[in-house]
Amino acid sequence: MGKKGEFQPAALQPTYGSQDFCLIVEDDLDTVKRELEDKEVKLLTDIVERHGAHGVMRSLYVRDPDGNFVELSSYNI
Repeated sequence: MGKKGEFQPAALQPTYGSQDFCLIVEDDLDTVKRELEDKEVKLLTDIVERHGAHGVMRSLYVRDPDGNFVELSSYNI
């Protein structure tokens, strides 16, 4: 059985109250990635290019402690 959600990856167990959300960061995303790796945060993807509300952006994906899907994005390309 496939995972729910139009875009993958997505929340592990989407339920009422769970969220997939995007945070825009002002720092260089390579710096953010290194900081997360230093803190042993599991990255779901490498940095990928996406198109957001304000144009081309770079994103990487992690999960919060509740398993929600979090996109960290930067328009600083």
